[in-house]
Amino acid sequence: MNRLHDTTRTPTTRLNFVNSDPGIITPRQELPMPVAPTTIRILPFDALSLAELYALLALRQQVFCVEQHCPYQDSDHLDQPAWHVLLEASGDDTRPLLAYARVLPPGLVHERDASIGRVVSDPAARGRGYGLAVMQAAIDFCQQRYPEAGITLSAQSYLHDFYRQLGFENTGKFYLEDNIPHQQMRLAPVAGHRQREGGQA
Repeated sequence: MNRLHDTTRTPTTRLNFVNSDPGIITPRQELPMPVAPTTIRILPFDALSLAELYALLALRQQVFCVEQHCPYQDSDHLDQPAWHVLLEASGDDTRPLLAYARVLPPGLVHERDASIGRVVSDPAARGRGYGLAVMQAAIDFCQQRYPEAGITLSAQSYLHDFYRQLGFENTGKFYLEDNIPHQQMRLAPVAGHRQREGGQA
């Protein structure tokens, strides 16, 4: 069994898309979801509370800066135009943040593609499918909101297989980012929009 998720449990993640189109986007049922009750909310920067902003920045710094021994500027001025994907524990008034991802609209980093980045799970909650769930929610959001755009991400190379199971393919670009091996990976636009993309290439 893949350590990223447990296929023996019933999906329990509830999605709540703030300022998007509630009720339209749902998780793909073919991918197993987390084993504990969770809620996924997707919010623009202006809708984040101070507590939510503090929690996501703290988790990003805990993993990307401290755990990975990488002194870099995490607050890169791209949080303001981004959508923030928060996966939180349900049934708890404190709603601890278990996993997170950031969605950047097309044209912000890549000319035609949306971008997903800052994908992170709480170290104490790894191996329970939260990273997979937050990524799937981010993908579903992008494909509903930007159906004509592909999705490009900068993947740490050791996570290549994780992103491949979600449909991403290598673009052939390999590089060091903050002294960590990375590779660019891309997910093509949803079916029905690929022909138009091909005609523009």
